Formats: sequence, structure tokens, C-alpha cells
Amino acid sequence: MNTQIENTPDVFNIFISGSNNTEISTIIETVCNTSTPINAEEPFDDSDPTEQDTAPSLLTLDENISFNIYTTSEQELSEGSDEANTGIYDGLIILLNGANDSALDVLENHVTEHQELIDSRPFIIGVTQLPTAIVGGINHFRQMLEQLKIRAPLYEIDVTSERDILLLFRTFLACETLP
Repeated sequence: MNTQIENTPDVFNIFISGSNNTEISTIIETVCNTSTPINAEEPFDDSDPTEQDTAPSLLTLDENISFNIYTTSEQELSEGSDEANTGIYDGLIILLNGANDSALDVLENHVTEHQELIDSRPFIIGVTQLPTAIVGGINHFRQMLEQLKIRAPLYEIDVTSERDILLLFRTFLACETLP
């Protein structure tokens, strides 16, 4: 009797939050197999395959690892997003627009809103559109994170660069394996 063990892929549910819906959509379009992001306020129910409009965006890294991507924006946070489904997420990626003078305030809002998720899951920050005029560049943001007592991997990314975006997800995998 020949029994073959089937290799079941790991599928992670990642929540992306940010100040700019366009940037989030660009990430989805750049790396995902599907191009329609789902708002996290509408949890995905995979029991009904006809609900394609509520399916999360899918990013497949390889045959063994893929990500369901759920999204929300700063505007939706200010309107009071529903965090009741925090338990379904395996990690959080926050996008900050580096050109926004209040980027760190935006970060504080996201950290406050998603504190339960941050306390229990990998949390990664991507800074987009970082102006060259900021002295210290990404290090300026690192110093500000230290002042806010926020510890998270921080990267400067281009939302149109597949390489940059995949770095965020590979960092999630590295954080996921840490004790």
C-alpha cells in the first residue's frame, strides 16, 4: 500500500492598513493573483464560493506559502472600523506615506486601533513616498518609532516594486518563525 503524504500549503491572513487607499490598491495590483482588496469590515466567508466580491486578495509566494490580504484605510479607521475579527489575522502591515507631515500621528492611530493584533502577531511597517528632504530618511522614522516605544521591522518601499512588497511579506514569515 503506497500512501503519499500531501503537502498542504500554509495560508496566512494578513491585514494591511494605511493612510492611502491608492497605495494599498497598487500593492494588491502589483503582487496579487487577484486584484480586488477586501475591506476587513466584511469578513471573508469561504463557505460560499459564489461570494467572489468578498474574497480577500491572494498573494502566492510559492506552492507552499500564500497570503489572503485584507485591507482598511485611515479614513475607515477614523470612522470606527470593526476589530471584532482580529483573531482571524496572522499579522499586520501598516503603510505610512512618508510625504505626509502627520505620518507618525497616522502610525499612532493605527497602532492604537490595532493594539490587540500588534500584541499577539507579527507587525511590519512600510514607509512609502519618503521625500529626500527628510534628514536621515528612513532612520528619521526609526528614531521616531523608538520615541513612541514601537518595535517593528521598518522598510522604505515603493508600492509599484514587487521586490519591495515581497520583502514585507517575507519579513512577516521571518517574524512568524521567531519564538
